[in-house]
Amino acid sequence: MASTYRTARKKIVDALVEELKEIDGNHPFNSNLFNNVHSGMVFLDQIQEYPKVCIVAGDEAREYQPGEFKWRFLRLDIRVYVEDQDDPQEVLALMMEDIERVVDDNDVLIYDDTVSPNLTTTSLTLQSLSTDEGVLAPLGIGELDSAQDKENYGQDKPLRPFLFLDVREGDQYLNSHLALAISYPQARLNRLIFMTFFVSALQSAFPPGAMTTSYPACFA
Repeated sequence: MASTYRTARKKIVDALVEELKEIDGNHPFNSNLFNNVHSGMVFLDQIQEYPKVCIVAGDEAREYQPGEFKWRFLRLDIRVYVEDQDDPQEVLALMMEDIERVVDDNDVLIYDDTVSPNLTTTSLTLQSLSTDEGVLAPLGIGELDSAQDKENYGQDKPLRPFLFLDVREGDQYLNSHLALAISYPQARLNRLIFMTFFVSALQSAFPPGAMTTSYPACFA
């Protein structure tokens, strides 16, 4: 008898949303989300109050095993928005630390799907964290990639043979961008191109081994 396909994407997202609402400023948390956690992504101009956390289900993969058993791997994209006039990056870092704590504490996440109650994930792990690095101050925006998987998910995933750079300003990037694009404003790109040209010119003026180079962090 053919098995019935069921997806638990939304249910897993909803379960994580409820867990993140526990971040209320009390010990052991550093910050308070005021229950402002939602499923689905929003754009920057749609946010009425801060902080705000949005979670969406990303790529999903399968690994088939003998006996008609299969692993299902789901990536969850978590985006965090904060606002602070003094130090938005510090506020953002503390909030992302709290989110990581919740993810770690809910390695086995309980959820219900359309057929069965009280299902659980096998493993829930954070794969990567990134921020706007202060570009959008007094706002701060961070992203966390969480995978509902077994321990080696993503390790054998091939690298994409291309890179999309979005050279618009940060707020334009946040309002809309290609799914795989990386924000790299034109001014920053120009500095990198100049630095690369300058170092190349210096190297050509000296014999091999006469000088070494390193790029400042701001050009990375």
